[in-house]
Amino acid sequence: MQWKDVTLDISAEQRTKLKELGSQFNEAMENHGIVNDKILDPLKDELSNVIAANPDVKTILKDAVETGNHYVLRLLDDDNEILNLPWPLAVESDTKTRLGDIETLHLLKTPAKISDKNCADFTPHVAAPLKILIMISSPLDLELKERLSYEKEEGDILKAFEPLLKTGHVQIDYTDDGSLDALKAKIETNQYHILHFSGHGVFKEGKKDKDGKKFENDKGYLQLENHYTLKGELTDEDKFAKAINFNPDYKIPLVVLSSCQTVQGGSEKILSGINQQTLKR
Repeated sequence: MQWKDVTLDISAEQRTKLKELGSQFNEAMENHGIVNDKILDPLKDELSNVIAANPDVKTILKDAVETGNHYVLRLLDDDNEILNLPWPLAVESDTKTRLGDIETLHLLKTPAKISDKNCADFTPHVAAPLKILIMISSPLDLELKERLSYEKEEGDILKAFEPLLKTGHVQIDYTDDGSLDALKAKIETNQYHILHFSGHGVFKEGKKDKDGKKFENDKGYLQLENHYTLKGELTDEDKFAKAINFNPDYKIPLVVLSSCQTVQGGSEKILSGINQQTLKR
């Protein structure tokens, strides 16, 4: 497995065009679930042009297609909208293969501000099997149509891991409820490889004055439960990260936020979403 960091070289004109096309793509997906060629083709062409402009990337992609060598391609940029574009649609110019169809290519997307940090190497010292902690939050005061079904969420996870559960390669544990207190209680006494959160995320745009100037930053939250009432509590990344790191002797290597709006964040504030802020901490 070979890693390659690629800082995306995109002109201001290209950025504007990519964002317009990306917005049309997202709108079509959200409203209809189908994107027609009139929207898809121009977006695919623009993404392909960005990828083709980097000769090192072209060499890697061609080698991955022709030899089957495994590569991790990490795309770096400081703009959420650019990183969240459907880059797997881009086409490798020589073999005309979509990036998403190259089986030995693994795409990652990372804000450059995070990749620039000098972080110590981290290796989890926890023996097999893979230990997964599931946290499901469905506050009682949510409207019925918005509430998650505990049984369905648990059932979907168990079904996904069924082959590995049967062979003993995976162990699954659950928090007692969807609160920070319940999460900390589990983390304090156990060492997990993965924390999987299922629930709702909320992104609130910062307030503006009468002239349209922001005086409050954008902010992301997870909608957790109160430990005693099980009603909803908006929890920011700082409180959530502190709960994840509650055990001073061990940090969970992988956290999955399976909830809406956790990656949302304004372009002018790359790390304003709950996902990026938690990652930063």
